[in-house]
Amino acid sequence: MLGGNAGSTPKEVYQTMLDTKEEYGKKSGRQGYHFVISFKEDASPEKVFEVMQEFCQEYLGENYDYVFTVHTDSAHIHAHVIFNSVSRLTGLKYHYKKGDWEKYIQPVTDRICMAHGFEKFEYEGGESRDYGEWKREQDGKRTWKRIVQDDIDRLIKEVASVDGLCKALALAGYKIRQGDSKVHGRYIAFTPTGGEKAVRSYQLGKGYNLQDIERRIKDKDGLTQVDRAARIPRVKSSAFSKEGLPAGETAFYPSAYQYYYIRRYCQNTVLYQYQNTRCYSDIRETEELARCCRYLIRNNIRSEKAVQERWKQLEARQASLDAERTHFYQTNLSQDETEALKRYENLQAACAAAEKEGRDDDWEALADEMNRLQEKYPLEALQQKEQERRTKLSRLREENAALRNEKRTLAQISAQRGRRNKEVADDWSTVKKRL
Repeated sequence: MLGGNAGSTPKEVYQTMLDTKEEYGKKSGRQGYHFVISFKEDASPEKVFEVMQEFCQEYLGENYDYVFTVHTDSAHIHAHVIFNSVSRLTGLKYHYKKGDWEKYIQPVTDRICMAHGFEKFEYEGGESRDYGEWKREQDGKRTWKRIVQDDIDRLIKEVASVDGLCKALALAGYKIRQGDSKVHGRYIAFTPTGGEKAVRSYQLGKGYNLQDIERRIKDKDGLTQVDRAARIPRVKSSAFSKEGLPAGETAFYPSAYQYYYIRRYCQNTVLYQYQNTRCYSDIRETEELARCCRYLIRNNIRSEKAVQERWKQLEARQASLDAERTHFYQTNLSQDETEALKRYENLQAACAAAEKEGRDDDWEALADEMNRLQEKYPLEALQQKEQERRTKLSRLREENAALRNEKRTLAQISAQRGRRNKEVADDWSTVKKRL
């Protein structure tokens, strides 16, 4: 069950929230907020939907684009609320501070729930998660938290104390810092080689806070409660399947240019699969080399010149897309038309709510205002024009994102070659000195 004021499909909701951000020039920073509200009692989905609808209308209203849904896939029925960080009316960003739930949000939920015969909620605070970390997990990539967990799991059986573990991690390239939190007590902050942020022990989950680490060292327990295996991931040998061959070819004979990247990939794979290296920069480099090899083979790019030509083609296409996008922005609705269309859409939602709740007088007043707007503006034509513009802009954004990803891969290919050229130059310099 899905509700809200931002649309009825994931794509429509995403586009609505993105349009609000673009309108006020606020596409950076926190993108949105996510609340999860769970019901202990045996409640019907329809009843929970009504509660969430009232909560969103009262707390968010028309200030923010929002969507909510009711899930019945767990022991307790629960609802998710996601709303835009930018106000659709003022352009100001929503700011959530610690304690806001208890002060401002829970009183609203309690009042609405009690009106519908539910008990008050018990707030269970949770830690916010970094989006980049979450996205890497969803894509099946190794996160910094997982790297720290694996290193702790591997070293914990080799040390006799927490200090010994810290020294072993420092020798592996970690930066170690200890601290004291009012909420979580004593902790250790781990910054792995190449990591930008420190990961605190209490953020790693069960089995990794300071007390659990001390217990595991004492018991020589190298595995966590969830029995996480401390091993280096393998790169699948199916990285270069027949599906990756250029069209019409049944066998693949690499050029010298392509062979360089394939050889580097194979060397790195052997390095960390059979030597059990602790250098995770090698793992990331191997994943990068695999992407480079797949790209070169699938696009039949067999030389540096072909890479440069493809880069020029991508830049030319991006310039063309930018020109198209500028044209669509210039053909936007006027400010009066935009405001009228937004007002009409809000009136439609309010009118539907009034009809459902049996508020006949309110419905008639809203319907009259809608008729006046229709007499003044060709709203149906404006809606169709705006929908077509948004669809075309969405297509342009998707194509532009694909071009950026392809350029990023080409940049990685060039960077790999540049690193190799530097290594060769350094080796030659050393040889000349010896001569």
